[in-house]
Amino acid sequence: MFSVFIKKQNGPVYQTWNERLCLISIIFLMSILLLRGVHNPTISGFADAERHLMDGVFILDFLREMPIDNIYNFTAEYYAKYPAISIGYHPPFFPFIEALCNALFGINIWSSRLAIVLFAIVGIVAWFKLVQRMFNTQTAFWYSVLLVTTPYVVQWGWYTMAEIPALSMTMLTAYIFYRYTETEKPVFLYATAIAFSLTVWTKQTTIFIIPWFILYLIVRRQFINVIKRKETWISGVLTAILIAPLAIITFWLGNQNIDQSIGHAEYSKLSWENLRIYLSILVKFHISWPLIVLCCGGFGWALWRRDKRSLYFVLLIICVYVFFTFLNVKTKRYTIFWIPAFCLFAALPVLYLQRYKPYYIVGILVLTATVIYQIISVYTTPLFYITGYDEAVQYVLQKNQMPVVFFDGRHKNYFIYLMRSLNDKKPMYILRGDKLLTSSSITPGHWLKVHAHSREDIEKIFDEYGIVYIVVEREDWTGIKIHQELRSFLDSGPFKLVKEIPVKTNRWQPQTLKIYEYVNAKPGSAHTLKLRLPSVGQTLNVPIRHIHNAEENDQ
Repeated sequence: MFSVFIKKQNGPVYQTWNERLCLISIIFLMSILLLRGVHNPTISGFADAERHLMDGVFILDFLREMPIDNIYNFTAEYYAKYPAISIGYHPPFFPFIEALCNALFGINIWSSRLAIVLFAIVGIVAWFKLVQRMFNTQTAFWYSVLLVTTPYVVQWGWYTMAEIPALSMTMLTAYIFYRYTETEKPVFLYATAIAFSLTVWTKQTTIFIIPWFILYLIVRRQFINVIKRKETWISGVLTAILIAPLAIITFWLGNQNIDQSIGHAEYSKLSWENLRIYLSILVKFHISWPLIVLCCGGFGWALWRRDKRSLYFVLLIICVYVFFTFLNVKTKRYTIFWIPAFCLFAALPVLYLQRYKPYYIVGILVLTATVIYQIISVYTTPLFYITGYDEAVQYVLQKNQMPVVFFDGRHKNYFIYLMRSLNDKKPMYILRGDKLLTSSSITPGHWLKVHAHSREDIEKIFDEYGIVYIVVEREDWTGIKIHQELRSFLDSGPFKLVKEIPVKTNRWQPQTLKIYEYVNAKPGSAHTLKLRLPSVGQTLNVPIRHIHNAEENDQ
């Protein structure tokens, strides 16, 4: 019996427990790092993060009401109340998972961050399985630990950005597709089609997966054979059906997306300045210097050994580089998808050193030191925070009898999200200065249209919409004249400064929130709210009888 027990320990049972222990350790470490500061509700710093937060709440409210026969009007009216949702510009799969977490744990930032951790768990398990199948469990373990401690990756778990969800879905799709190339079982190709569609519904730029997979099939000399198969065409049709709605939405509401991707560029895409951008970003931001050294060693060694197993990851790097280099917009986080491949090459030296015990031990010590270095770097990276907005929201909700407030400032999306998350009793209309005074796309001045030109125009807007309370950031960040005139008017016109709240932040310049009461406030007379949305190429004309209904209910 004892001999049988020993045999089991060295066989499949032992391997299963070894694998589970590795995965539990990786997930535990990853979760601790990703959830750093999760208890702090002031963690913020990216406009897209605040839009994703609001998208999650919107989907939750949509699911609660289920206005299937009135989707467009529900969305337009919701945007009129909370003009921070970005469905149409951003795909809805990540916010959908956010919504489920919000439903379970309440509408707050930490529950939305849990959604990111769920995606990350799926991604790391998939990539662990992939590397394990291609190499071995130990390589998969060290690769995974290097990835989950990479500071650039970890920081995107602190804010509700789509980078980790998109990366994780890409990793899941890559694992399933590899299983198809390995087994040629149709079920894996169908699963790839579904996983890929969900990945694109997480972030549109993950479309780069298609050329990656095609190149891999060509390198493996499987492309012609795969093209001839019935399941390939069925999977293609399935993918087209699944992503067609997103494609329609993107072309309908994706003016900014299309411009960022394939619009007119003011530079030559073959210029050295353009070709070197992401290479520079890679070494400066994406991977730590110990990882760079290990990557160089692993890549060179794999090349010398002609290790064909590494081709999948080489092609990933190439496709990410080419695809994003030739997109118009350049942002550091866009090429996050190639970081797992570099982590794999950093882990390969330990695999190759297994036969040479003294050197192997040194390799383990080097990897351990690299992981410790990265964890220290994670905890020395500041968490971006911003305080004061919750206090301003609470004040307005307490004092304001009208269901409408006017806000003008950089952090309008954060203000709007707090207006919804801290208020579940009555709907509020948050009117934005950069929608009514001016409108632009993404950044001030881009596709700029000015709608108000004087103090009289400003006062007319306040009178039409029954605005009593106006909240502004003291310093105008747009540089546009009418927004500066608004602040001068508030200080010298028929307005009473009722509260000043200092804003503490480590990402932006010091600010102060100023809350004014309009002493000549009038009942709202407008029946339509006109909102220009340059980023999606639309103008919304939303009936605002709901404001008047809300006034009657309050009375």
